[in-house]
Amino acid sequence: TVEYSVSVLKTPLLMVMGHSGCVAVTPAMGTNPLTPSLDRMIQPLRQNIRGNSDLEEAGKRNALGSGCTLVQRSTVLADAKASGALKLVVGCFQLNSGVVTLIE
Repeated sequence: TVEYSVSVLKTPLLMVMGHSGCVAVTPAMGTNPLTPSLDRMIQPLRQNIRGNSDLEEAGKRNALGSGCTLVQRSTVLADAKASGALKLVVGCFQLNSGVVTLIE
């Protein structure tokens, strides 16, 4: 869907947004055993947060990592970004206040 938006609709801006208190980041930070399917789902998050123990910082790192992964896995997005046709920004949404802070 994102590739279609960029390549066909010429969408110039892609925003990846994490949020405060992310319930997916929390188990990725921990060492508690998970079911095999949950462990597979959490592995990319663990790579993104790189052992960070602060939930807010881990959420930001996950959002940044997710943005990078999108571009790395898609030649459509990578080419559009390299040519200047696409700008990728990363933000964090604070659920309690509604404030969005740009990270990148």
